[in-house]
Amino acid sequence: YGLTECTTVVSTGPFNGKDEPGKIGLPYPGTDWAIFDAEDFSKGPLKGYGIEFTGEICVCGPQVMKGYLNNPKATAETLREWDGRIWCLTGDLGYMDETGQITIRDRKKQMIKYKGYSVFPKEVEELIGNHPAVLEVAVAGLPDPETDELVKAWVQLQEDSIGKITSDELINWCKENITHYKCPKQIEIIKEIPKSMVGKVQRRVLQEQDPLWKQK
Repeated sequence: YGLTECTTVVSTGPFNGKDEPGKIGLPYPGTDWAIFDAEDFSKGPLKGYGIEFTGEICVCGPQVMKGYLNNPKATAETLREWDGRIWCLTGDLGYMDETGQITIRDRKKQMIKYKGYSVFPKEVEELIGNHPAVLEVAVAGLPDPETDELVKAWVQLQEDSIGKITSDELINWCKENITHYKCPKQIEIIKEIPKSMVGKVQRRVLQEQDPLWKQK
């Protein structure tokens, strides 16, 4: 795992043992990482393990950049001091287990704020993906005056389910199987989920095509 602001390398998977999906291993020698409160860095690292202690992954080590060239505002937002040390706020959300390994959940900028709740698109995508009629799914937030943001899902159906299930039926299934604040308010069935050249789902493309997004 790494990012440009940390000269590309932060951690590696275990040399022995089994790799687990989403886990990014342990930091390299001389590098520290911690999970900080995603809303308020000044609160410090979260004191707990597991998914309920999801926050922003922050890195401290010799590979952390000095700053962005000629951009002090961005530097101040990305590099923050805690306990006398400079930490890089990665923008990635994740949680730590008892062994110190971190599992990535999502990008902070894609987190949906619904009535004060934090909703992670990737988690909702995984939940909706359990429906047998769903081939692929993308989830993102759209502006809403009553809830701050609403959760919307775009669904690509399995070939043998096309024309046999509606958006309303999928929403009803979600209400029965997903926690209320994570449940999508809107589901749109589309022909194909857009992806980048490397196969990454392009949530932003779907957001920007939506009428609610265009009205904001």
